[in-house]
Amino acid sequence: MRRLPVLLLFLAALIPFLPALIGGKQLGPTEHIQAMVGGSAPSYGWDVLQADGVLQFWPWRDIVFDSWRHGQMPLVNPYQLAGQPLAGNSQSGAFYPLHILFAFVPGSVPLKMLLLGVLHGFLAGLGVFVWLRRLKVSETGAMLAGIGFAMSQFMIAWAPLASVPTTVAWLPWALAGLVATSTSRRVAEVGLAVGMMLLAGHLQFAAYGLMAVVLAALVRAVSDRRVLVGLLGVVVGAVIAWPQVSLVLANSANSHRKNAPSEEGYAAYVAGALKPFEALSVVHPRLLGDPSADNTVLGDSGLPNAYWPMYAKIGSNPAECALWVSPVVLVLAFVGAFGFARRKGPAQDSNSSTDSTEDSISPKRVESFAFTAVPLSLSLLGLLLAFGTPVNRLLFFYFPGWSATGSPGRSLVLIVLGVCALAGFGFDRLPERADKKWFALAAIPVALLAIGFNGMNLVAGSLGVENLDKIVAICTGKQLPLVAVTALLGSVMVALLVRQRSILAVGLAVVLTAAWQFPLSGKPVELPKLDIPAQQRVAFESKAWNIAKTPVATMPPNLATVMRVHDLFGYDSILDGRFVNRLKEAIGSEPAPPENGNMMLWRPREGEQSKINGIFGTVNYEVVSRLHASPYDPKLSDGGRVEFGGKIIEDGYDRQVIELSDNGTGTSIEDRYIEGMTSDTPGCIISNAEGFRFVQCKEGTTRVVLRYPGPKAIYLGLAALATLASLALVFRKQK
Repeated sequence: MRRLPVLLLFLAALIPFLPALIGGKQLGPTEHIQAMVGGSAPSYGWDVLQADGVLQFWPWRDIVFDSWRHGQMPLVNPYQLAGQPLAGNSQSGAFYPLHILFAFVPGSVPLKMLLLGVLHGFLAGLGVFVWLRRLKVSETGAMLAGIGFAMSQFMIAWAPLASVPTTVAWLPWALAGLVATSTSRRVAEVGLAVGMMLLAGHLQFAAYGLMAVVLAALVRAVSDRRVLVGLLGVVVGAVIAWPQVSLVLANSANSHRKNAPSEEGYAAYVAGALKPFEALSVVHPRLLGDPSADNTVLGDSGLPNAYWPMYAKIGSNPAECALWVSPVVLVLAFVGAFGFARRKGPAQDSNSSTDSTEDSISPKRVESFAFTAVPLSLSLLGLLLAFGTPVNRLLFFYFPGWSATGSPGRSLVLIVLGVCALAGFGFDRLPERADKKWFALAAIPVALLAIGFNGMNLVAGSLGVENLDKIVAICTGKQLPLVAVTALLGSVMVALLVRQRSILAVGLAVVLTAAWQFPLSGKPVELPKLDIPAQQRVAFESKAWNIAKTPVATMPPNLATVMRVHDLFGYDSILDGRFVNRLKEAIGSEPAPPENGNMMLWRPREGEQSKINGIFGTVNYEVVSRLHASPYDPKLSDGGRVEFGGKIIEDGYDRQVIELSDNGTGTSIEDRYIEGMTSDTPGCIISNAEGFRFVQCKEGTTRVVLRYPGPKAIYLGLAALATLASLALVFRKQK
């Protein structure tokens, strides 16, 4: 592999993150999070999905890094929800190898998350490059496809939601593994890629990845049945990821979201599918407005957000309909799909030596439907799933656990990947010497622009939403110049590509038509300093959550973790249904706001006492109703705490160490009981007392070590063995 394509792929992954890296920023809508804890009013609209980049992924990455750095397994987050399983939530990426590595990289957690974003963008682009080179696409065409995928709206919009790009980055590597040079390498490469995809954390996107691998193998098997052997790599990948996946499955068994598929549930699920008007993002994302736009865009309209689809469809979000790729990629994908031209002889890159068999392309292979059928099939599957066809019904009712997944629109990753791969084939189908008719391709971006403008106006007048036409005009008014300039620049770059087919021209064409995209980021959140003792367990009062505008909260959900404060409430992907029910009983109301069932908040009614009395037996929680109490004032609650007769020496991530002061007879600990907990201390038994930990020890015991349930040694051994065997096969010397 030559260095220039790799360098260009890295630069393409770096460019979107460069402003944030140079400016010392943090991923996510940090101004809004800062406003919750006493900051000034934000200067741009609220994006509730992007907020997870701060509220979930920042705390999760923080304690995963901290646990490995201290030589512990990240099994439990002791700071939220009275002790919440951490590895049991797949999106924490607790056992993901790159997270273990980054635990020892110097720098702040927000900086590491930015660097991981760059790294996975690069891995995604490089994976596409390797995949297409193995399909005999030229070096330049493969590089174009890789840059297009790394700089797609999908990869940029999901960047703050760190588990998504981390998972998706390994999908093209799994596809590349299917067409490796030998059977053993196919199994090993697919196994490593699938294992990393599962460990990376987002299981819904990992499921789409597995669908893509199986579909690609079946399509390729028409011309090469040996490809099917590569599917054994899926089993290898499952073995590699089993130590984490087994914990997730155990945690999911009692999930509050666990349900039996029903027609009512399916109707709600399919309502999240993409609507036809959201497909306007394929022309340009700004045709749908921009939720991160400066508030001056809205003027005095009273609108909380400059993204107009949210007024036409509940839950609509730019990341959920991120179909846009560079106009150059889109035009060449059109050529690749329909194969207008056939070369008269072997094609070569202008930067490659003429005697290189690696770079020469057989016209028969380039034109073979067996090669373009895979990206076409991926795009078709993505379309069927994303837009709510009956295929979704099959998954919802007959695939275990699918009824608890998120929006079906997320399958658009398959559309984007397929389009980018087709662009690589399309580049190779351009003639060596273009005549005038080929320059007609340059008109496509402008034609799409015209279609987009008309489509936007048509939607505004046809959906039957009150004042939608005015809302669309306000949200898109200041965005239209950028849309027009991007289309015109795209036309110029397509013409350049037809005329000058060098590797630098291709890289420049894609980058210049995609570089205006940047992941949402801002000044790092500065949390107030609280002098709350390590022994203290607190409950932060919160206000109502909100989809459309910045919520109000004493402590933003989950950020107590970053402050190392023990908060009874919190926000997680998988919550124990029994614990949620106990919270409901204790506070006398629904702890989850209507907008988010994964978020447990305490929102006391007016005049309600400021202490949560006896929430679990005799355990009382101090209530914090304001954050700027320094030093910590125990009078914030209207009653004292019940001490359990001991002291917690260490609130670790795989253990808890307790020092007893009453010889350990019948000691209640105000942290949740987790099934499978054990004690290292002889003569001590830990049991479940109304959801909390109850420890009984023999007389004279003064120190107790409690262990959280983790992966068994046999699982870790099998995973390590499968990983090492796969690495040995991948890197073995080839003849």
